[in-house]
Amino acid sequence: MSESKLTREQMVATLVKFDHAMATLNLQEMREVVAPAFAWHIPGSHPLSSVTIGPEEAIDRCRSFAPFRVKSEFVSLNPTGPLSLEIVVRDTGSHNGKTLDVTLNDKATFSAEGKLFSLTSGQDEAAIEQANAYFG
Repeated sequence: MSESKLTREQMVATLVKFDHAMATLNLQEMREVVAPAFAWHIPGSHPLSSVTIGPEEAIDRCRSFAPFRVKSEFVSLNPTGPLSLEIVVRDTGSHNGKTLDVTLNDKATFSAEGKLFSLTSGQDEAAIEQANAYFG
């Protein structure tokens, strides 16, 4: 039995669809791109930090993000294994006199079927402090 492997293009396409589902709060699209047990971890002590499980909780988190007007820009997307991708993303925003400008090193894992299985935000201490101040 051979090990499952996705191409970089397949992983990136899934991630782009996930980003679109987040931006449009489209639960059906979210269900199409994430595994039922999808886990999304955001560190910190602000109200949006936690682990969410499944597409419904992912959309709920996106609804919570919406008022903060965060814009995400993919800086780089590099495979780190046959079913994983390192994502360098820059998040910026301005809300209630606060400014956000952080670069994150996230890790995404995928199921053999190409669905997003987990997303973990890899924030350093300075990024966590900035996120806590911005979202807190």
